[in-house]
Amino acid sequence: MYFLWFFKYKKTGKNKKNRDFFKGRILKSLLNDSIVKTAGLFTLRKRKRSKYSYDLFIEMIKRHIEDRTSYRVIAKRLRETTHSRLSSFTVFNAVKRASLNSKSLIEIIKELKPNLTGILHLDGKAIKIKGESRHSQSLFIGFDSTGFPIHQKLIEGENKLEIMKFIDGIEKELNYPFKGIISDMQENIIYSLASKKPEIPHQFCKTHILRGIDRILRIQPVHNRLFKLTRKLRRLKSLFIHPYSPKKESLLKELKTTGEKITHLKRKHKDTLILRRYLRIYVLSNTPQKVETRLKRIKRLRIKFKSKKKIYNLINNLIKYKNNIFAYLKTPYLPTTNNQLENLIKQYERRLKTIEGFGKNQKATEGYLNLMGIYQCFKPHTDSRGKNKYKNGKSPLELASVSIKGLDWVRFVLKNSNS
Repeated sequence: MYFLWFFKYKKTGKNKKNRDFFKGRILKSLLNDSIVKTAGLFTLRKRKRSKYSYDLFIEMIKRHIEDRTSYRVIAKRLRETTHSRLSSFTVFNAVKRASLNSKSLIEIIKELKPNLTGILHLDGKAIKIKGESRHSQSLFIGFDSTGFPIHQKLIEGENKLEIMKFIDGIEKELNYPFKGIISDMQENIIYSLASKKPEIPHQFCKTHILRGIDRILRIQPVHNRLFKLTRKLRRLKSLFIHPYSPKKESLLKELKTTGEKITHLKRKHKDTLILRRYLRIYVLSNTPQKVETRLKRIKRLRIKFKSKKKIYNLINNLIKYKNNIFAYLKTPYLPTTNNQLENLIKQYERRLKTIEGFGKNQKATEGYLNLMGIYQCFKPHTDSRGKNKYKNGKSPLELASVSIKGLDWVRFVLKNSNS
């Protein structure tokens, strides 16, 4: 019908102004007819000066952040649903726009007012920005023991001044009730906390300490090799248990060879293996009496490694920071690891590697990580076990006495939620 009007005016040669007027009406009618509703979730075209609706925009963000779906897969699925020409670049732009226009973690915490424990986990991770060296920027995160980040920021390295500003920001903006701090043995963090919060118990993460011992001693490959050989030896010995039955000579030879390899490795790395064992026993001590007894043994062993500077400095640091390593013995409610925060950082790393970042746009990268951090506050626990089993089905914010029933986290986070 619309096309008949168009050809009618074209054929009769009426005024060009009238033809253009009716042509505009035809196109407008066609566009109005092309509005598509899908499962009551979103409309394809609705907003002025925008090709896609705000509901569709929200859907893209949720599928990318919650389901960890790639831009191409989101575009493909939405094309099938809406029958539109949605491209992966459109999804990328939607995510980038949300990253640049979202509230910060501190703003979210101030608005929702969760019950914070006062036990703060601190850690940083180098983030690669295009055109800059790998360690020029670090994402520094403050994580409450309830199970969610309360502040994170891209800073230049992990320098003392930036860390001190970071701690000041948490204290002033959130009025954070500091009861204890957990971090790794990074010197700048130690100095900053000693300057700003000397009265607060500061516990070192034991996972980082044990990892650092293996890294400096360079004994982990040897230990892994010994573990595999020992397991192989036990398996071979199980073939010769009573009642005895004749075995192939090759098995007897293999049993002998495996035993000799284990003996050779233990002799070759005897001092380092003994030191590793005693350092781990010292770090994992659970009473003040055991700490003092094992500390004396560590001091005696230190003399053997005076010529090896790195190992000697490691032992000295473990002696020097004894109070930080065993702060939990005086303050029993302090956690001994940063494992929750480490898991969050691993998720950030995997995601940034998958999406390949935002190029040189530092604000977009920081905003994207901010979005991921906020989602962690709203994401319900699913695999908690043992004493944490009660957390399953509840988000960290709900565990902190915040009611989020019926709250759409993406709409809540975006600054201009009506656009």
